[in-house]
Amino acid sequence: MANLNTFVCMTDTVFGLLGLFNHNAYEKIYEIKSRDRDKALILFARDIDTVKKYSAEWTDAINSIARQYWPGALTIILKRSERLPSWLNPEFSHIGFRIPDSISCNKIMQSSPEGLLLSTSANASGEAPIKSYNEAQEKFGSKVDLILEPSQGEVFSDIASTIIKLNGNKIEVLRQGAIAIEVAVN
Repeated sequence: MANLNTFVCMTDTVFGLLGLFNHNAYEKIYEIKSRDRDKALILFARDIDTVKKYSAEWTDAINSIARQYWPGALTIILKRSERLPSWLNPEFSHIGFRIPDSISCNKIMQSSPEGLLLSTSANASGEAPIKSYNEAQEKFGSKVDLILEPSQGEVFSDIASTIIKLNGNKIEVLRQGAIAIEVAVN
């Protein structure tokens, strides 16, 4: 996968349009999706240590939530670290992180020395996410470098991730998705 930058694959939520952590993949994802630049991409991370490295905040409350729900369908919005390059979501002081519970994503993640992948749902902006490998081939076959067939035993939920942001010890649910967040953080 050394010369490949963009991918479509099954994630543990909806099919994802993913890119290796580089500027070329970032630009290509926006082009493929016809996505407005005011809509940020999120980062898939290999593990919690990777998220800690690339975020500028890590509290006991965040740690508690992350350990409870990761890997899984939870995106946590965190203040971005100065380690993140200026080309990545330059208009935003925060960025979403998720550790997916996906065989396919984890295969691709092994190609990323940073332990990060650029991520968004696999669809053109304003359209519903794709729901099958065949649909991925039809819509993205000529636009991305690779479409991964789902791994045996891989589960597809068809429900987007839940997105949260912690303000102190309060959880703000920005999008209710696959994980129901009903936990009060102390």
